[in-house]
Amino acid sequence: MKKRILSIVMMLAVVMSLVGCTPNVAAYLEKTKEVQNWEGSKISGQAEVKVSFKDEQGKAQEVKMPMTVSGVSEGKEKAEVKVSMDMTAIKKMAPAEEAEEAMKMIPDKFEMHMFVDGSKIYINKDYFKAMAMGNKEALANIKEDYILLATDEENSVAMMPQKAVMEYVNSAEFNADIMSILNKALEGYKPVVDMKVEGNKFTYEATSDQMAQEIINSVTTIVANWDKVSGDIYKLANKMEAGVDEATIKEAVKGFKKDDFAKSVNEAKEKIKGSSLKSSIDFKEGKYLQEMVLDLKVKDMFNMVMTMKSEAVKDDSVKVMIPKSVKKLTSEEYMDLIFHMDKTPIINVRVNAEELDFVDQQPTIVEGRTLVPFRALLEKLGAKVEWNEKTQMVTATKADKTIVLKIGSNKATVDGKEVTLDVPAVIENGRTIVPLRFLSENLGYKVKFDAEMAPFYVIDIYNTTDEKLAETLKAKEDAMIAEFAKMEKESLEKANKTEKANSVGIIGGKDSETKIKVK
Repeated sequence: MKKRILSIVMMLAVVMSLVGCTPNVAAYLEKTKEVQNWEGSKISGQAEVKVSFKDEQGKAQEVKMPMTVSGVSEGKEKAEVKVSMDMTAIKKMAPAEEAEEAMKMIPDKFEMHMFVDGSKIYINKDYFKAMAMGNKEALANIKEDYILLATDEENSVAMMPQKAVMEYVNSAEFNADIMSILNKALEGYKPVVDMKVEGNKFTYEATSDQMAQEIINSVTTIVANWDKVSGDIYKLANKMEAGVDEATIKEAVKGFKKDDFAKSVNEAKEKIKGSSLKSSIDFKEGKYLQEMVLDLKVKDMFNMVMTMKSEAVKDDSVKVMIPKSVKKLTSEEYMDLIFHMDKTPIINVRVNAEELDFVDQQPTIVEGRTLVPFRALLEKLGAKVEWNEKTQMVTATKADKTIVLKIGSNKATVDGKEVTLDVPAVIENGRTIVPLRFLSENLGYKVKFDAEMAPFYVIDIYNTTDEKLAETLKAKEDAMIAEFAKMEKESLEKANKTEKANSVGIIGGKDSETKIKVK
């Protein structure tokens, strides 16, 4: 819960930190209120995303993706938006050997057609198909043209805002509450860069350095003013049915360290040094014009420039026609459609932080129990292993401990005493697999099972302390990160050398000999 409250602090900072609650911003917010009260509007715009980078050979590459956006809105509840992006430049980048496959997978145009009706969002089925997303089989079985995430009570109580909350968020009361919180939270704050105002045109322009400093300054100011504003945030949270107590909100910023926060922001700033944002909106009678240029430079990776121009025109007569050919999906079905993953378990087994390699047969899960190839596991645990083909029995001996398992039987013996297994040892793909936890624990090891990233599982088998295991794993992780950073550095150095070598030919070098005559 504390993390959720801290996210509110960050939201407050991001919402207004870039400009602060200055008179210019107040004037801008008044103008936006007028627009929000339109009964209907039409919007159209063009954008372009240009990405430049160096390929693996160090050669400069550039990709341009033009985009168009159009749409209409009816009141505050209904909207229709169409987005079309030209993907031909992406297709042309595919290597010759992959060109045919790219032609099939990547459409010439990526098109999304979306409708909004209150809390309901409808998206055209072809959007998922064009982006090659998710569960293709499930997508093929959908005959309807649009997909809707179910908002009925059993599927949406935990996910979707209730009607009363939505009414509050769309009300003048909510706007007033937000402004009151912002004014108290940012009391005494002076922005590094303010909005510029020329008539009814509002412009904001800042570099990444300036924006980073705004975030540091604004968050620090909010924390300093937290006692003044926490009560109002609690009231706002209650109106939005957030289910948080007042004490949690009051203590949310306890332990905040400005120096640590500034350090993390400045580290991020260095990675995007040279980036900038310019945005303007010009309010006219019955319409407004908006322009934006985002220049994002990510160190040693790419440079992306996004330009956008749009126009919104007031039109009280517009009507949004919600589609009828709709497939309603539960939240689980919807997520599977977008992020479908093969649910076959992938199990990583480590013995005292050393990964165990299973070549012929991978571990599997049967009735909630992990089974692994017996010889690889037992020998790694230091046991002597015997296999009796005739009796179909596995015998593991370590020091004074002897364990015997029979294929297909849920009975085993430990030092001559019979015990019952949850699942028996079995033969799969010609390999004998045995219960991991039963064998490990009976040979004196502890077992830790991590299912947080299911179906990716990590199982640690160890005969040391929890602290020692954590220390060893951390050291391995740090070494891996260092090795990766080293490889990245070497790759960049190689790319830079290649680029320099390829450019020598223009003055005489590897491409041709340059002859100069002096008269």
